[in-house]
Formats: sequence, structure tokens, C-alpha cells
Amino acid sequence: MMNNKAKELGLENTHFVTPHGLDSEGHYTTAYELAILADYALQNEIFKNMVGTKNHTVTISGYPKTLSNTNELLGYLNGVYG
Repeated sequence: MMNNKAKELGLENTHFVTPHGLDSEGHYTTAYELAILADYALQNEIFKNMVGTKNHTVTISGYPKTLSNTNELLGYLNGVYG
């Protein structure tokens, strides 16, 4: 499914092996194609909102836990959405 979408987007130097994107033999892309993929993903408002959230508190077993986005450019550099 992910490789089909990559082909649909014209990404010729991208191949996915796992859905989580962690290193795996045979999993590769280029910075340019990753930027194309990110631009495509940011067109989805739900995704854009999720990756653009700096902090969010969830409750786990009755205890609040704050999750923080580690993107240091978020909110610091104009035009960075996630």
C-alpha cells in the first residue's frame, strides 16, 4: 500500500519495508522524496494538526502524562508545520 502510494506520487527512489519507518534492510528514500511525501501528508488536516501539536496530555491508568513534540523548529520557525 505505501509503495503503491510512493509510485503514485512519482517517488522513484523510495521503498518501504515496514509501516513505522524504522531502519530495515530494503527501506530507503531520499531527502527530496521525503519532502514530497511530507508535503502530501500535510495536505491532510488531521495529520497536519497531529504533527503540529507541541504538547498533549493523555491519561494512562488514571495518571496524566504530557507528551511533547521534539521538533525544535515547531513554533520557532515560520512555515514549519510538524
